[in-house]
Amino acid sequence: MGLDRRAVLLGVGASLTLGHGGRAAVGAETGVDRMGRMTLQLFLNERGPFRFALDSAASMSMIADDLIQPLGLQRDADIMLHTLLSGERAPTVRAERLRCGALHQTRPRMAVGSRVGMAGLDGLLSAVELDRKRVLIAFRGDRMTIGRSRARGRSMFATDQTVPFRSPEGVGFHNLVMLDAAVSGRPVTAIVDTGAQSSIVNTALIDTVGGLPAFGRDGSRTRPVQSATGETAEARMMVVRNLNFGPLSLERAPVLVGDFHTFGVWGLGQAPAMLLGVDLLGVFRSLAIDFGRRDLTFEV
Repeated sequence: MGLDRRAVLLGVGASLTLGHGGRAAVGAETGVDRMGRMTLQLFLNERGPFRFALDSAASMSMIADDLIQPLGLQRDADIMLHTLLSGERAPTVRAERLRCGALHQTRPRMAVGSRVGMAGLDGLLSAVELDRKRVLIAFRGDRMTIGRSRARGRSMFATDQTVPFRSPEGVGFHNLVMLDAAVSGRPVTAIVDTGAQSSIVNTALIDTVGGLPAFGRDGSRTRPVQSATGETAEARMMVVRNLNFGPLSLERAPVLVGDFHTFGVWGLGQAPAMLLGVDLLGVFRSLAIDFGRRDLTFEV
């Protein structure tokens, strides 16, 4: 799926405009799930590997409920878990140890979720866990690694383009990847969401910049979206003419439209905002998210 992701996206109209090309930096081989998300091999209590996807927009990591007993995970207090579609009470558990690349944690806390809601994965890894870490996602090769934040300096490749990001205040938000972007020349807040199969915009964005209707192969104008807990809702399919962030520009980008719960949680319910899912992120050869430097590096 990773090798075909660019072709699939360009087939519905999106294209990347920038003046150069280059080679991608890659890390240890991982894989891709059926939703097109990159996956990592993660060890819990020195057992595994377990297949987790990085969900950069999640406020907490999540583990499938059928792993709780086999791993002997300890029950912790319930929390209010905010997903794309709603807020709901969720149980949590603690492991003794978590290990994945340069990430080593003791007593990590995770919400308990449905394997069906996570599209068959063992769990989702939240960016909340990635202080002073750097995640490299090589879409041309389907590889992802977690390393340490890099010292400031020149990029590895001449084709790299670096864009700063910020995070809102609040528990569970301190590593949210929030970009200043523009759609059709109008300012928009973009959230990088590596856990989302498709990019999603709110109606405030469409009301501000407009968009073109899009249709499925069966003539449908909507598509279902699903949260990590298995809840589903319908979203309209549309195309926005031009999306810019930093020096990068995507033309005719396909999006889904809906006023979903998560926009309100981030204080973006009434402001033009979008989630950048793996469909649009996968146009690039690679993406590095550096949580120490607070920047993104894209390679075209």
